[in-house]
Amino acid sequence: MELTKDNLAIYAAKFYDNPCCRSTDEFYFDLARFSCINKLLFRQQEHGEIRERLVLNHMIVLQNVFPNRPALDAMLRQMIRENFHGILSAYLVFLNRKPIAEADAKTLEHLLRTV
Repeated sequence: MELTKDNLAIYAAKFYDNPCCRSTDEFYFDLARFSCINKLLFRQQEHGEIRERLVLNHMIVLQNVFPNRPALDAMLRQMIRENFHGILSAYLVFLNRKPIAEADAKTLEHLLRTV
């Protein structure tokens, strides 16, 4: 199944694995984490407000509820604005999800210094 904006919820549901999930509301709450990451990365890029622990928390939860790595990577590429991919890469490097060569150097340096 190829991921598009039209089939995002179906694609996400296919790879969603949360044994504690009791309703579709919880599923959509977890999907909203992508939006939260977008907002946090926007604030980081535009205003210099870095909330690295909150971004890392959202990303760790997403890794836990979407254990299929290629599927999560595809959803991140689709749902996170393209101009934030460099910053996002630094967080993925920090979480051992991506090679260091693909990271935004400034964000990675800040992460290594503060976390």
